[in-house]
Amino acid sequence: MKKYATFILFSIFSLFFFVPATLAITVDTIGSSQVTTGNPGTDWYYTSQNPLLTGTATAGSSVSIKIDETTYPITADSSGNWTYAPTTLTTGDRTVAVTGDGQTLSFTMHIGQSVPSTTSTSTSTVSAQQTLPVTGAIENTLLLLGSGTVLILGGWKLSSALNKN
Repeated sequence: MKKYATFILFSIFSLFFFVPATLAITVDTIGSSQVTTGNPGTDWYYTSQNPLLTGTATAGSSVSIKIDETTYPITADSSGNWTYAPTTLTTGDRTVAVTGDGQTLSFTMHIGQSVPSTTSTSTSTVSAQQTLPVTGAIENTLLLLGSGTVLILGGWKLSSALNKN
């Protein structure tokens, strides 16, 4: 019986390795656009100028927004919310890094530009259009499969042990 309990506890503990890490610092909005994952990814398109940046961090912690080569220090409020309103962002590509709580979220913000519908790749002889790929996360699927497996195996082992007695 001790063997089965150890197996079940080890299996449940190992599930924690499948849980994706949560971000300690997030970017929640850029302008009027919601960042659904807290991380804007590698590229963010904003059709106007000077988008308001908002996000979350540990309450009262220091957050720095680096746009191109200029760093703007801000502090998260008592609820952990932070806001930065740039005033000098003109049309063009801007390298942005949001740092706080030991993490950095970096991306390129394309100011005054719309999201391209396709990307263009070319070689010396052929030119082709490729659609941007759809991305996803597999961690949640692995977590569900792992949890189901542990519950089924644990229940089967426990049932077998109880039926022997």
